[in-house]
Amino acid sequence: MLAVHFNLYLSQFFDLNQAKRLNPLIDAGSRLGRVLGGLLLVLAAKNWPTETSALLWVGVIVCGMGLVAIRHHGEPRRPRLPVMRKRAPLADVREGLRFARNSPLLQLTGAGVFLLIILISVQDYVASTIIANHYADDQELAAFFGWFFAFANAAVLLLQIALTNRLVRRFGMKVVNLIFPCSTALSFGLLAVSASFAPALIARFNYMGMMPAFRT
Repeated sequence: MLAVHFNLYLSQFFDLNQAKRLNPLIDAGSRLGRVLGGLLLVLAAKNWPTETSALLWVGVIVCGMGLVAIRHHGEPRRPRLPVMRKRAPLADVREGLRFARNSPLLQLTGAGVFLLIILISVQDYVASTIIANHYADDQELAAFFGWFFAFANAAVLLLQIALTNRLVRRFGMKVVNLIFPCSTALSFGLLAVSASFAPALIARFNYMGMMPAFRT
């Protein structure tokens, strides 16, 4: 929900070309914020009960809303970009369904994405269950997820800067888009061989690291 509203917020200020130029900078800032958030969770887990740590997340959301309110205080309540002519609520849906019926490629792609999402959800559930059972204390579990969240997002940022663009230029986007499905199959295989802590970590990193780094 936050991601959807953030994209709607940006669309009120930038056109498509501006958004394309600014998106890498915004994404990098988002990754750095997630690294900081993971480290902040580690500190919170050591000093506060796990239930109280959730208040920290609420506080950050309130601060973000406050910054937006301060930034736009006194401005007229209208978008800066011209508003497109409104269409019927279901017109885009009907148009998309008509196009899908006439496009075998879109049907195959949609079925593949649907199955991949199911596999990712099952994998994340299994990995999270194994990791949760590995730690007896809630605070230790929260601290672990904080460290892991910080490490995974730092790794994503480094991979995007140092590797992803080079792979796209050399092999093309079609080949790069195969990296994440292959890593998903590999991590599933490791979990099938041994449903233990190490394969669960690899599966979790596949979801939090490989997917955002190579899903272009």
